[in-house]
Amino acid sequence: MRTDTIKCIEENKLIVNMKGFSADMLLYSAEALIKGGIKAMEIPFVPAATEEKERESLLKIAALKKCFGKDIKVGAGNVLSDRLVKLAKGAGADFISAPNVNREVLSRADAVGVMPIAGGYTVTEILSAADMGADFVALYPTLNNLEYVTSITETLPQVRIMASGGVDYNNIHALS
Repeated sequence: MRTDTIKCIEENKLIVNMKGFSADMLLYSAEALIKGGIKAMEIPFVPAATEEKERESLLKIAALKKCFGKDIKVGAGNVLSDRLVKLAKGAGADFISAPNVNREVLSRADAVGVMPIAGGYTVTEILSAADMGADFVALYPTLNNLEYVTSITETLPQVRIMASGGVDYNNIHALS
């Protein structure tokens, strides 16, 4: 499963963050995105969320996985604890995305077989994340830092770098 997720993300080069989608609109929007060729989607956890908000995110992950799991990879975003890794895995997540480099999160993801993405910006953070088992490192923020993205990817070709934050249809071409 982890290898398939890595391959999917490497080949398709895009994960759509489904932030702000209501439960009512999520599946309709996901279906449209899939028809447009999107192969990976992420449901973020809300920082300092209530149990109700966590449950809402988990239900959205489970719904995407149930309806479209054979067509896409589904992930949990903004994962800040090993507890959230376990919950995301239980909901069916194929990958987790953390906004930081967190040893416990990366270790738990590895232990439960969920592909981990860590967030980083400095060379030290990026290399630490890779050393701790992150399959990808999301370089955050990317907005107005395209020269930095190029510099990092050239300097650290052994690390799978993803652009994150501030990427949209107006500037994504610059990252290809």
